[in-house]
Amino acid sequence: MSLIGGLNTGDLLTVNIPVATIQPFIVDTKGLAVQAGSLGLFQGKADTSAIHPGQTVSVHVTAFTAATSTTIAIATADTVTLRWSRLFAIPTGTSTSTVVNVNSVPAYFNITSASVFPTQVFSGTLGADGVTNLDGISGTAANVNANPPVPPVGLRVLYLENSSNSAQFPFMAAKIRQH
Repeated sequence: MSLIGGLNTGDLLTVNIPVATIQPFIVDTKGLAVQAGSLGLFQGKADTSAIHPGQTVSVHVTAFTAATSTTIAIATADTVTLRWSRLFAIPTGTSTSTVVNVNSVPAYFNITSASVFPTQVFSGTLGADGVTNLDGISGTAANVNANPPVPPVGLRVLYLENSSNSAQFPFMAAKIRQH
């Protein structure tokens, strides 16, 4: 049963993460072999400095106070898990079997649309655990089309970024889809 009641889409919510009770932040890799250095940008942290616009997180709520006419709702959480972000972007430059560069990410990432996001691709036998699913892309990720007119790609990624927005691979792809 959910502790959260009376909260609707679009309602304001404050989430408190008490330092005394927080479990270290965790990353749901779903089997991808994400390098320890990238995981460390989120995993094991214990404050919101690890969270960036565009990331999808889930929180384990331990207490909830509903909103009143003058006060927004408040939740208390003890676990924060980085989940998969889903987005559309434009492939740019040459792709390889292990890296696809994209830009024109949605504005909610709060980064210039011209910024290039190197996206790590996990190669191996397609359909196997820990391998990036390529949908509409024949062969390897090197075949992602970046020729004009460039069709966008749909991405399901772990978004792991540092405080200066300069991580080597901010996106770790579970799925890349191109039409």
